Amino acid sequence: MDKKINLLIVDDHILFRKGLVQLISGTNQFFVIGEASNGEEALEMISTHPVDVILLDLTMPVMGGIKALRTLRDQGDSTPVLILSISDDPKDVIAGINSGANGYILKSEEFDILCSSIQQVYEGGYVLSNDLMGVLFRAVRNKSSFPIEALLSQRETEVLEYLHKDMKVEEIAKLLFVSENTIKTHLKHIYEKMKVNSRNEAVEKGLAWGIIK
Repeated sequence: MDKKINLLIVDDHILFRKGLVQLISGTNQFFVIGEASNGEEALEMISTHPVDVILLDLTMPVMGGIKALRTLRDQGDSTPVLILSISDDPKDVIAGINSGANGYILKSEEFDILCSSIQQVYEGGYVLSNDLMGVLFRAVRNKSSFPIEALLSQRETEVLEYLHKDMKVEEIAKLLFVSENTIKTHLKHIYEKMKVNSRNEAVEKGLAWGIIK
């Protein structure tokens, strides 16, 4: 009997995660060795329980997929990572690839496509949902689909850098010699321009797009 491929599933949506675990448990190919609801939990698990393939969502609380993936690669960990996301935004796809993912498939894919994708990245290959091919081609031809340097003002970029350092609004305000309301206004503009709803999401996209490091 062939060795089963050990998987870690990282997704904050409990119903989706549990449903996926149940489906995978019914196969002879894979074994779910662990579950995590965010990137931070996943990194802790990987440090003590090595796995064969990681199935990783992008948008999660505490620590999102891109930051977790970059941290993993910065630590020298080459465990194959297959991003499993609802997002077909070319920025997210490019961010995932640039961060070290071995594959990116949509959650709308059939289960057999997911299984073959896991097997492929486990064997050292790379995969991408067919539906994303056209998305990427159009995005490359239309450069406006990608982030531009002028997306954020210099001050907004500064504020985003301080968010990345886990600084609070009052701390940033004191450092920049402005009021807390001014910083909150900058945050509002940052969220609107980056199409996010929280500081964690803003930092995630800032890192992915190369606005901050």
